Amino acid sequence: MNKKIILAIVAILIIVAAGFYYYKAEVSPGESSAVKKDVLVINPGGVTFTIFLNSFMDELAKNNSGGKNDINIIYKDSAGDPDKLKQFIDEAVILRPDAIVTISAPPTLALKDKIKDIPILTALGDPVEHGYVKSLQGSGISIAGVSQKTIELTPKRIEILKRAVPSIKKIAIFYDTTCGPTKKARPIANAQAPELGVELVEFALTTPSRADLEKELQKVTNKDFDALMFYPHGTLFAKSDLFIKRAKEEKLPIVMPEEASMGDTAIASYGPDYDELGRTLALIARKVLNGEDPGNIPFEQPSSIQFIINEKNAKILGITISENVIEIANKVII
Repeated sequence: MNKKIILAIVAILIIVAAGFYYYKAEVSPGESSAVKKDVLVINPGGVTFTIFLNSFMDELAKNNSGGKNDINIIYKDSAGDPDKLKQFIDEAVILRPDAIVTISAPPTLALKDKIKDIPILTALGDPVEHGYVKSLQGSGISIAGVSQKTIELTPKRIEILKRAVPSIKKIAIFYDTTCGPTKKARPIANAQAPELGVELVEFALTTPSRADLEKELQKVTNKDFDALMFYPHGTLFAKSDLFIKRAKEEKLPIVMPEEASMGDTAIASYGPDYDELGRTLALIARKVLNGEDPGNIPFEQPSSIQFIINEKNAKILGITISENVIEIANKVII
Protein backbone atom coordinates (compact mmCIF):
# COMPACT_ATOMS: atom_id res chain seq x y z
CA MET A 1 0.00 0.00 0.00
CA ASN A 2 1.23 3.48 -0.81
CA LYS A 3 3.08 5.00 2.15
CA LYS A 4 1.18 8.32 1.81
CA ILE A 5 -2.17 6.53 1.99
CA ILE A 6 -1.11 4.66 5.14
CA LEU A 7 -0.04 7.90 6.80
CA ALA A 8 -3.34 9.55 5.87
CA ILE A 9 -5.34 6.67 7.40
CA VAL A 10 -3.30 6.85 10.61
CA ALA A 11 -3.87 10.60 10.81
CA ILE A 12 -7.64 10.16 10.43
CA LEU A 13 -7.71 7.50 13.17
CA ILE A 14 -5.80 9.79 15.52
CA ILE A 15 -8.30 12.63 14.90
CA VAL A 16 -11.31 10.35 15.49
CA ALA A 17 -9.77 8.98 18.71
CA ALA A 18 -9.00 12.48 19.96
CA GLY A 19 -12.55 13.58 19.24
CA PHE A 20 -13.96 10.61 21.14
CA TYR A 21 -11.70 11.31 24.12
CA TYR A 22 -12.74 14.99 24.10
CA TYR A 23 -16.43 14.04 24.05
CA LYS A 24 -15.98 11.63 26.97
CA ALA A 25 -14.10 14.25 28.95
CA GLU A 26 -16.90 16.79 28.42
CA VAL A 27 -19.53 14.45 29.87
CA SER A 28 -18.98 13.90 33.58
CA PRO A 29 -19.80 10.53 35.19
CA GLY A 30 -23.57 10.10 35.64
CA GLU A 31 -24.40 13.10 33.42
CA SER A 32 -26.69 12.62 30.42
CA SER A 33 -25.09 13.16 27.06
CA ALA A 34 -28.44 14.25 25.59
CA VAL A 35 -28.39 17.61 23.85
CA LYS A 36 -30.35 20.34 25.65
CA LYS A 37 -33.46 21.60 23.91
CA ASP A 38 -33.60 25.30 23.10
CA VAL A 39 -36.75 27.16 24.10
CA LEU A 40 -36.96 30.72 22.76
CA VAL A 41 -39.14 32.96 24.95
CA ILE A 42 -40.25 36.24 23.33
CA ASN A 43 -41.80 38.83 25.66
CA PRO A 44 -43.83 41.60 23.95
CA GLY A 45 -43.33 43.65 27.12
CA GLY A 46 -45.37 44.90 30.06
CA VAL A 47 -45.70 43.78 33.67
CA THR A 48 -48.49 41.24 33.07
CA PHE A 49 -46.79 39.46 30.18
CA THR A 50 -43.54 39.40 32.18
CA ILE A 51 -45.30 37.73 35.13
CA PHE A 52 -46.83 35.17 32.76
CA LEU A 53 -43.50 34.31 31.10
CA ASN A 54 -41.53 34.29 34.37
CA SER A 55 -44.05 31.80 35.80
CA PHE A 56 -43.74 29.74 32.63
CA MET A 57 -39.95 29.59 32.90
CA ASP A 58 -40.05 28.83 36.62
CA GLU A 59 -42.50 25.96 36.16
CA LEU A 60 -40.63 24.57 33.15
CA ALA A 61 -37.42 24.48 35.22
CA LYS A 62 -39.24 22.57 37.97
CA ASN A 63 -40.43 19.98 35.48
CA ASN A 64 -37.12 19.13 33.84
CA SER A 65 -37.06 15.47 32.85
CA GLY A 66 -35.74 13.26 35.65
CA GLY A 67 -34.70 16.34 37.60
CA LYS A 68 -31.97 17.10 35.06
CA ASN A 69 -31.45 20.43 33.39
CA ASP A 70 -32.39 19.51 29.82
CA ILE A 71 -33.73 22.91 28.73
CA ASN A 72 -31.82 25.93 27.47
CA ILE A 73 -34.05 29.03 27.71
CA ILE A 74 -33.26 31.97 25.44
CA TYR A 75 -35.15 35.02 26.72
CA LYS A 76 -35.89 38.13 24.65
CA ASP A 77 -37.84 41.14 25.99
CA SER A 78 -39.00 43.79 23.50
CA ALA A 79 -40.22 46.09 26.31
CA GLY A 80 -43.24 47.13 24.25
CA ASP A 81 -41.13 48.16 21.24
CA PRO A 82 -42.73 46.75 18.03
CA ASP A 83 -39.44 47.11 16.11
CA LYS A 84 -37.58 45.01 18.68
CA LEU A 85 -40.40 42.48 18.65
CA LYS A 86 -40.10 42.16 14.86
CA GLN A 87 -36.32 41.75 15.23
CA PHE A 88 -36.71 38.91 17.75
CA ILE A 89 -39.21 37.15 15.50
CA ASP A 90 -36.85 37.42 12.52
CA GLU A 91 -34.05 36.02 14.70
CA ALA A 92 -36.26 33.06 15.61
CA VAL A 93 -36.33 32.04 11.95
CA ILE A 94 -32.52 31.88 11.93
CA LEU A 95 -32.08 30.42 15.42
CA ARG A 96 -34.58 27.58 14.85
CA PRO A 97 -35.12 26.54 18.50
CA ASP A 98 -37.00 23.42 19.54
CA ALA A 99 -39.97 25.53 20.66
CA ILE A 100 -40.97 29.20 20.72
CA VAL A 101 -42.99 30.71 23.58
CA THR A 102 -44.79 34.04 23.54
CA ILE A 103 -48.05 35.71 24.57
CA SER A 104 -50.72 37.76 22.76
CA ALA A 105 -51.83 37.89 19.14
CA PRO A 106 -49.24 40.14 17.40
CA PRO A 107 -46.12 37.98 17.96
CA THR A 108 -48.09 34.75 17.60
CA LEU A 109 -49.46 35.78 14.20
CA ALA A 110 -46.05 36.94 12.99
CA LEU A 111 -44.43 33.68 14.10
CA LYS A 112 -47.22 31.59 12.56
CA ASP A 113 -46.72 33.33 9.20
CA LYS A 114 -42.95 32.83 9.20
CA ILE A 115 -42.49 29.43 10.85
CA LYS A 116 -44.48 26.30 10.04
CA ASP A 117 -42.38 23.46 11.48
CA ILE A 118 -41.46 24.65 14.99
CA PRO A 119 -43.97 24.42 17.89
CA ILE A 120 -45.34 27.82 18.93
CA LEU A 121 -46.65 27.88 22.51
CA THR A 122 -48.71 30.92 23.39
CA ALA A 123 -51.52 32.60 25.30
CA LEU A 124 -54.26 34.23 23.24
CA GLY A 125 -57.42 36.10 24.12
CA ASP A 126 -59.56 33.84 21.96
CA PRO A 127 -57.60 31.50 19.65
CA VAL A 128 -60.68 30.62 17.57
CA GLU A 129 -61.85 34.24 17.21
CA HIS A 130 -58.33 35.26 16.19
CA GLY A 131 -58.58 32.72 13.39
CA TYR A 132 -55.46 30.85 14.49
CA VAL A 133 -57.22 27.60 15.28
CA LYS A 134 -60.50 25.99 14.22
CA SER A 135 -61.17 24.44 17.62
CA LEU A 136 -60.02 24.77 21.21
CA GLN A 137 -59.76 20.98 21.21
CA GLY A 138 -56.61 21.21 19.09
CA SER A 139 -55.15 23.60 16.53
CA GLY A 140 -54.29 20.94 13.95
CA ILE A 141 -51.06 22.89 13.32
CA SER A 142 -47.88 23.58 15.26
CA ILE A 143 -49.59 25.87 17.82
CA ALA A 144 -50.73 25.03 21.36
CA GLY A 145 -51.34 27.02 24.51
CA VAL A 146 -53.83 28.70 26.79
CA SER A 147 -56.74 31.07 26.29
CA GLN A 148 -56.71 34.30 28.32
CA LYS A 149 -60.31 35.38 27.64
CA THR A 150 -59.07 38.84 28.65
CA ILE A 151 -60.52 41.03 25.90
CA GLU A 152 -63.94 39.37 26.13
CA LEU A 153 -64.09 40.46 29.78
CA THR A 154 -63.83 44.18 28.91
CA PRO A 155 -67.62 44.78 28.98
CA LYS A 156 -67.67 43.31 32.49
CA ARG A 157 -64.83 45.64 33.53
CA ILE A 158 -66.85 48.61 32.29
CA GLU A 159 -69.80 47.42 34.38
CA ILE A 160 -67.56 47.03 37.44
CA LEU A 161 -66.16 50.53 36.89
CA LYS A 162 -69.64 52.08 36.77
CA ARG A 163 -70.94 50.14 39.78
CA ALA A 164 -67.82 50.94 41.80
CA VAL A 165 -68.07 54.66 41.00
CA PRO A 166 -71.73 55.44 40.12
CA SER A 167 -70.96 59.09 39.29
CA ILE A 168 -69.08 58.06 36.13
CA LYS A 169 -70.84 59.26 32.97
CA LYS A 170 -68.20 59.43 30.22
CA ILE A 171 -65.43 56.88 29.62
CA ALA A 172 -62.47 57.15 27.22
CA ILE A 173 -61.77 53.66 25.88
CA PHE A 174 -58.88 52.65 23.59
CA TYR A 175 -58.71 49.73 21.16
CA ASP A 176 -56.52 48.31 18.39
CA THR A 177 -58.31 48.03 15.03
CA THR A 178 -56.41 44.84 14.12
CA CYS A 179 -57.75 42.77 17.03
CA GLY A 180 -60.39 40.11 16.24
CA PRO A 181 -61.74 39.58 19.78
CA THR A 182 -62.03 43.36 20.24
CA LYS A 183 -64.31 43.50 17.18
CA LYS A 184 -66.51 40.98 18.97
CA ALA A 185 -66.40 42.69 22.40
CA ARG A 186 -66.98 46.28 21.27
CA PRO A 187 -70.62 45.85 20.14
CA ILE A 188 -71.41 44.18 23.47
CA ALA A 189 -69.82 47.01 25.44
CA ASN A 190 -71.45 49.69 23.30
CA ALA A 191 -74.87 48.06 23.65
CA GLN A 192 -74.63 47.85 27.44
CA ALA A 193 -73.32 51.41 27.88
CA PRO A 194 -76.75 53.13 27.72
CA GLU A 195 -78.15 50.57 30.16
CA LEU A 196 -75.36 51.46 32.58
CA GLY A 197 -75.88 55.16 32.02
CA VAL A 198 -72.43 55.80 30.52
CA GLU A 199 -71.07 57.09 27.23
CA LEU A 200 -68.11 55.29 25.67
CA VAL A 201 -65.83 57.53 23.62
CA GLU A 202 -63.61 55.28 21.51
CA PHE A 203 -60.00 55.94 20.52
CA ALA A 204 -59.01 53.69 17.59
CA LEU A 205 -55.32 52.88 17.04
CA THR A 206 -53.53 50.47 14.70
CA THR A 207 -50.55 48.63 16.24
CA PRO A 208 -49.35 51.81 17.97
CA SER A 209 -45.84 52.43 19.21
CA ARG A 210 -45.35 53.68 22.76
CA ALA A 211 -44.93 57.21 21.38
CA ASP A 212 -48.17 56.94 19.36
CA LEU A 213 -50.15 55.73 22.35
CA GLU A 214 -48.68 58.30 24.71
CA LYS A 215 -49.55 61.09 22.27
CA GLU A 216 -53.16 59.88 21.93
CA LEU A 217 -53.54 59.52 25.69
CA GLN A 218 -52.80 63.23 26.08
CA LYS A 219 -56.28 63.86 24.67
CA VAL A 220 -57.80 62.22 27.76
CA THR A 221 -58.29 64.81 30.51
CA ASN A 222 -60.47 64.93 33.62
CA LYS A 223 -62.26 67.94 32.13
CA ASP A 224 -63.70 65.80 29.35
CA PHE A 225 -63.81 62.29 30.86
CA ASP A 226 -64.71 60.59 34.12
CA ALA A 227 -62.73 57.37 33.58
CA LEU A 228 -60.21 55.61 31.32
CA MET A 229 -60.33 52.05 29.89
CA PHE A 230 -58.85 49.91 27.09
CA TYR A 231 -59.42 46.61 25.33
CA PRO A 232 -56.27 44.65 26.30
CA HIS A 233 -55.05 43.53 22.88
CA GLY A 234 -51.32 42.70 22.96
CA THR A 235 -50.21 46.00 21.41
CA LEU A 236 -51.98 47.92 24.19
CA PHE A 237 -51.60 45.46 27.06
CA ALA A 238 -47.81 45.48 26.62
CA LYS A 239 -47.98 49.25 27.24
CA SER A 240 -50.46 49.15 30.12
CA ASP A 241 -48.12 51.31 32.21
CA LEU A 242 -48.97 54.25 29.93
CA PHE A 243 -52.67 53.92 30.78
CA ILE A 244 -51.80 53.83 34.48
CA LYS A 245 -49.56 56.87 34.06
CA ARG A 246 -52.29 58.91 32.35
CA ALA A 247 -54.98 57.82 34.79
CA LYS A 248 -52.75 58.94 37.66
CA GLU A 249 -51.96 62.30 36.02
CA GLU A 250 -55.66 63.06 35.49
CA LYS A 251 -56.91 61.25 38.63
CA LEU A 252 -59.21 59.08 36.54
CA PRO A 253 -60.49 55.70 37.76
CA ILE A 254 -59.46 52.69 35.66
CA VAL A 255 -60.07 48.92 35.93
CA MET A 256 -57.22 46.70 34.73
CA PRO A 257 -57.18 43.12 33.33
CA GLU A 258 -55.23 41.67 36.27
CA GLU A 259 -53.76 42.54 39.66
CA ALA A 260 -50.11 43.25 38.86
CA SER A 261 -51.01 45.79 36.18
CA MET A 262 -52.95 47.98 38.69
CA GLY A 263 -49.81 49.81 39.76
CA ASP A 264 -50.45 52.69 42.17
CA THR A 265 -53.56 53.96 40.39
CA ALA A 266 -56.15 51.39 39.20
CA ILE A 267 -59.11 50.95 41.55
CA ALA A 268 -59.78 47.35 40.51
CA SER A 269 -58.81 44.45 38.27
CA TYR A 270 -60.89 41.71 36.69
CA GLY A 271 -59.37 38.85 34.76
CA PRO A 272 -57.50 35.54 34.83
CA ASP A 273 -54.53 34.65 37.04
CA TYR A 274 -51.50 35.09 34.75
CA ASP A 275 -49.18 33.27 37.12
CA GLU A 276 -51.43 30.23 36.86
CA LEU A 277 -51.72 30.56 33.06
CA GLY A 278 -47.93 30.69 32.70
CA ARG A 279 -47.51 27.53 34.75
CA THR A 280 -50.21 25.77 32.76
CA LEU A 281 -48.39 26.64 29.53
CA ALA A 282 -45.17 25.15 30.97
CA LEU A 283 -46.92 21.79 31.42
CA ILE A 284 -48.08 21.96 27.81
CA ALA A 285 -44.54 22.84 26.73
CA ARG A 286 -43.16 19.79 28.49
CA LYS A 287 -45.57 17.57 26.54
CA VAL A 288 -44.45 19.13 23.27
CA LEU A 289 -40.75 18.88 24.12
CA ASN A 290 -41.29 15.22 24.96
CA GLY A 291 -42.58 14.62 21.45
CA GLU A 292 -46.34 15.19 21.64
CA ASP A 293 -47.92 16.84 18.58
CA PRO A 294 -48.91 20.44 19.54
CA GLY A 295 -51.76 20.31 17.04
CA ASN A 296 -53.46 17.60 19.12
CA ILE A 297 -53.21 19.37 22.48
CA PRO A 298 -56.37 21.25 23.59
CA PHE A 299 -56.10 24.93 24.51
CA GLU A 300 -56.47 25.28 28.28
CA GLN A 301 -58.96 27.79 29.73
CA PRO A 302 -58.47 29.94 32.87
CA SER A 303 -59.63 27.98 35.91
CA SER A 304 -60.98 31.14 37.55
CA ILE A 305 -61.49 34.87 37.09
CA GLN A 306 -60.17 37.11 39.85
CA PHE A 307 -62.00 40.30 40.91
CA ILE A 308 -59.75 42.51 43.02
CA ILE A 309 -60.58 45.90 44.55
CA ASN A 310 -57.78 48.34 45.42
CA GLU A 311 -59.11 50.71 48.08
CA LYS A 312 -55.60 52.03 48.67
CA ASN A 313 -55.39 53.38 45.11
CA ALA A 314 -58.97 54.65 45.25
CA LYS A 315 -58.17 56.75 48.33
CA ILE A 316 -55.15 58.28 46.56
CA LEU A 317 -57.47 59.32 43.71
CA GLY A 318 -60.03 60.65 46.19
CA ILE A 319 -62.57 57.98 45.20
CA THR A 320 -64.90 56.05 47.49
CA ILE A 321 -65.82 52.63 46.08
CA SER A 322 -69.39 51.43 46.58
CA GLU A 323 -69.72 48.93 49.43
CA ASN A 324 -71.92 46.56 47.40
CA VAL A 325 -69.02 46.17 44.92
CA ILE A 326 -66.41 45.62 47.63
CA GLU A 327 -68.53 42.84 49.13
CA ILE A 328 -68.32 40.67 45.98
CA ALA A 329 -64.56 41.07 45.37
CA ASN A 330 -62.25 38.05 45.71
CA LYS A 331 -59.66 40.27 47.33
CA VAL A 332 -59.53 43.81 48.71
CA ILE A 333 -56.25 45.75 48.93
CA ILE A 334 -56.38 48.34 51.71
